[in-house]
Amino acid sequence: MRTTTIISFTALIALSAGCSRLTSDLLSAPSPQGVASPAAAPQPAVPAAPAVPMFHATAMGFDMSKPLVNIDLGPGGLPGVSLQGPEGTRVETERHRARVIQAGTNYSLSINERAFDPTDAHRTYSLIDPQGTYLVDQPDLVIFQRTNGAGVLLNMGVTVGERHFTCSSVATAVAFTRETIDQTVASCRTLHVDG
Repeated sequence: MRTTTIISFTALIALSAGCSRLTSDLLSAPSPQGVASPAAAPQPAVPAAPAVPMFHATAMGFDMSKPLVNIDLGPGGLPGVSLQGPEGTRVETERHRARVIQAGTNYSLSINERAFDPTDAHRTYSLIDPQGTYLVDQPDLVIFQRTNGAGVLLNMGVTVGERHFTCSSVATAVAFTRETIDQTVASCRTLHVDG
C-alpha cells in the first residue's frame, strides 16, 4: 500500500506542477480584448500562374471556353502543318482539305493548301445570301455577315514561307458570332509549318 501511495502521490505532484504551469501560461496571456498578437512574418509573394490563352465560347448560357493548344493538321491531309486552336479539336480529311472541328466552342474550319482569292469568297457569299454585308473585305481576309441573324462567316489566306493556305468557316448547327469568327481568324493566323 505504501508503494501505491508514493506512486499516487508522485503522480499527483507531477499533475499539479503541470496544471500550475498551464494555469500560469493562461493567466499571463493577453485577453482577446487586450494587446493584439504580433503580426505574422510577411510571406513572400507567390507569382500568379501565367494566363493560359483561351478560345472563349458560350453555349446556352454556359461557359464552354477551352485552352488553346497546338493542333496537328496531318490527319487532315496537311502533314507537318499545325495551328493553335481549342483543346479537344478533331481533325479530319474532307474533299482533299483539312476539316478542323471543336463542337463545344463552335469552332469549325476548312483549311486547304492553295492561294486565297477574295473573288471566290465574294462569289460564294453572294450565292449564300445576296443581301449580306461584308464586315471586312481585304485582300487576305473576308468576313461576311448574313442577314436575319444567320451568323458571320470567314474566308482568309495565310502564307507560311512559300506555301499558301486558305481558311474558311464551315457551317455548324449554331451560327457563328463575330466574337467566334475573330478568334477563328486569330487561330488561322497561327498556321505554321512544323520543324
